[in-house]
Amino acid sequence: MRNTIKRISEKDRVSTPAKKSTHPQRRRERGSAGLSRDKHNGSIQAAELMAFRVEIFALRNDISRSQAFKEIKAGRLAALKCGSRTLITAQAEKAWQDALPRVLGQQTSSAV
Repeated sequence: MRNTIKRISEKDRVSTPAKKSTHPQRRRERGSAGLSRDKHNGSIQAAELMAFRVEIFALRNDISRSQAFKEIKAGRLAALKCGSRTLITAQAEKAWQDALPRVLGQQTSSAV
């Protein structure tokens, strides 16, 4: 007895529609972690977080991720480790900002 293979044409195939979930997707965009973009001026603002990932710190301070790691390595920026994640506290961020050199010609206090 000889086995025959039947070829299925496109019209013979039964297509099943993609199953749609009844629950909304709860995915966040990668790296969004509490960030929201201000619609008026386009600036990125974070929710009141106690510590940030290095990527978020870099976004908030308009520096690159690699520059943030250079600041940590140089000892100018304090960081914490939680597993493999490096975190920057809000206090460390403020201390780092306060320690940055000032540009000459700018007044630090506002005169009214």
